[in-house]
Amino acid sequence: FGQLAQRTSVTSLEAIQRQRVDWQRAASEHFSRHEIGAGLALYEAHGHVRGFDDDLSAREALLAQWAADRQAHPGQTQVILAHSNASREALNQLVRQERKADGELGIETRIQTEKGALQVADGERVLFGKNDYGTLQVRNGTLGTVRSVSGEALQVELDSGRQVSVDTREYRHLDYGYALTVHKGQGMTVDRAYLLASPSMSAETTYVGMTRHRQVATLFYGKDGFADRGGLAAGLSRPEHKTFAGGQEQDALKRLVEQSAAAATAPRTLADRMAKAAAARKPEQLVPGRARTVG
Repeated sequence: FGQLAQRTSVTSLEAIQRQRVDWQRAASEHFSRHEIGAGLALYEAHGHVRGFDDDLSAREALLAQWAADRQAHPGQTQVILAHSNASREALNQLVRQERKADGELGIETRIQTEKGALQVADGERVLFGKNDYGTLQVRNGTLGTVRSVSGEALQVELDSGRQVSVDTREYRHLDYGYALTVHKGQGMTVDRAYLLASPSMSAETTYVGMTRHRQVATLFYGKDGFADRGGLAAGLSRPEHKTFAGGQEQDALKRLVEQSAAAATAPRTLADRMAKAAAARKPEQLVPGRARTVG
């Protein structure tokens, strides 16, 4: 991300081409100049910065919102973004548990990837992790949906609409595609993005995470991760070289995955998740007073 600061004029133009609403375009300008507090204030004023008592509650609210939006806007693309690979992996597992519980995943097959075994089902969202300009014609970061499984072969419909047949004995660079790292999300454009903020983030990663969308992005955070760092805006405004990751994030991830796995067999419906999202506490105000739309 160190090169982002050197490419601000180019990447800023790309970001503004994504957003369609004036206040979002103004926020993207702030983010591109690393004016993180000003950009977050605009999103907070429109209900898209949501603060919770702790990181676990923030993750649960993010997943509930993701699920509710899938039902309300079935034709729109979505992505969950997190800073660390540990967060990405945990969120992917949690989303997959939700989809399995709701009967959205079909026949499964077990494939071997470069990182180990992976259970992949009909209906699964998958991420291609390495360029293949030969048979598959995919790039690192390409997303698609599994349409059928047959042994170790997958038929995948790419988000572009093209169908590819993947022999997983030959191509071993697949992973779940529900949650991505912010780094992997560079260059991506989706309708709705959900960013899980963490103390390890910087102004550069915040800029990328909050400018991948066409419709809206929502940032979720736990106050336990930012209370001793001067607040969310200050914590996300640090230069790249001053960021760090603590054990607190890893502990929270472990607890959330364990809790979700224990509850995986319990009946869960969209109504349950929407009720949980509606009951979530009111987001904390980032800046006193109302934010003013810029531009």
